[in-house]
Formats: sequence, structure tokens, C-alpha cells
Amino acid sequence: MACLICGKNASLKFLEYKKPDRYEAYQGITDVKREWRECRACGFKFQKRNYKLPLIEKIYEKGYRDKEFRGMTIRQAYNQVYRFGKESESWKRAEWFKANLPGVKTVLDVGAGFGIFATHLKQLGFDVECTEENRHSVNFISKALKFKVYTEIPSKTYDAVSLCHVLEHIEKPVDFIKSIPSGKIFIEVPDADRWDKLSVEHDDFNSCHLWGFGFHTLSILLEESGYKVVSAKRLYHQERNLYRLMMVAHAN
Repeated sequence: MACLICGKNASLKFLEYKKPDRYEAYQGITDVKREWRECRACGFKFQKRNYKLPLIEKIYEKGYRDKEFRGMTIRQAYNQVYRFGKESESWKRAEWFKANLPGVKTVLDVGAGFGIFATHLKQLGFDVECTEENRHSVNFISKALKFKVYTEIPSKTYDAVSLCHVLEHIEKPVDFIKSIPSGKIFIEVPDADRWDKLSVEHDDFNSCHLWGFGFHTLSILLEESGYKVVSAKRLYHQERNLYRLMMVAHAN
């Protein structure tokens, strides 16, 4: 498999899974041979599997945010984060967004989940709309939180687009970024440059993630997509042992 970033076909396996994780098990995928590989040329990390992607991708429409899978309702998940207020990861993310995207008013939050980041952006004065696939999320975000929600990226333009934990799920990220209806993008992904600090069972290695982006490889991907990184920050959330990378990029 050629590297998505440099195009070279020279990678080494660094993790292997032969049993389904909880995402695969929920989709009824039992015959699993999945491995994470690292390109020896550029360091990009990616996942190979012995089954077709549509089998696992069905979980986004039904399962990914559902009570029967998560163990809590969308509202319960929202309330759990909301009660932390300005100490939450989401609020700190929104503050960094505001500080690094001056002049932005309208925002499209792609893959809005249970709507907490959209809520915090709205509280900071942004005019926010959302996209989401999961039917429970769409129902909650639109009816309870009163956001305009699309199931696909709309044709209208925005001052900025948020891709918070989206790119690692997208099969063709360059094409996806090129379709973004804005000249400014905010991105947050798991920080693959810090994966050596995680256990093999950490959720960052789950079957829903296709790619592992670090600062260098994500910067290259954005350049190939017609964007240039203007600011970036690495975070560590000790409570949940999460290493994260945030970036803001502008269209060239």
C-alpha cells in the first residue's frame, strides 16, 4: 500500500490486532486481521485491514453515538461534558479556535457529535451550523440544541470550517479537504507523534481510524489540499491520557 503522504511503498508494521475491538464487534465483524503501519520514508501512520471499509463505516449512521453502544444517551454525554464548563477540553478548544481565527463569524462544525463544541463556539459569539450522520445526534443537535444540521456538507460558504476528529475517519482526506466550503479550516486529530506513549489497547488505535497524523504529515496533507498551516498546538489531556494536535490552516 502506497503512503498517502509521500507515495512510497515502504512501511513497517508496529501494531497488529487479530480480535475485533468494540466497534468491529458492534458491527458483527468477527474475522479480523488489522494492523497499523508506519511509512519508513516520511513517518506517516496508517491502518490496513482484511475487510472492506463500508463494514465498519456503517457504525457512524447507527451505533457510534447510540445509547446501546455508548452506554449513555446523547443528552447524558452532552451534560457530562457541559458541567465542566470552562475546564472542559471542548471549551479550551473553542477558546483556542477563537484566538487563532480572528474575524471569523460563521462556522460549519463537521461531524458535530453530540454538539458540545458547537455549543461552546456559539457561547463565544460564533454563528454555528453543523453536519452529522448519526440519527440520534441529528435529532438532539437540531431539536434540543436548536442548531441547523445537515447530513452532508452544504453548498453554502462559511468563514471557517471545523474538522474536530474527522480527518482520521475519512478515506480520501485530500479530496475531502478540497471540498471544504471555506478558506479557513480548524482541525483537531489524535497526535500520532505521541503514539509511542500509548498502550496497544488505547482507543486512538481503534478500527474506525484510518490514519495517524503528526505535525509534519498533516502539514504536508494540507499543502497538497491547497492549504497552509498558520498556527498549531499540541495538547495532553492527562485525565483521559489523550495526546491531541490542533491546527488552523488558510487556503493558498
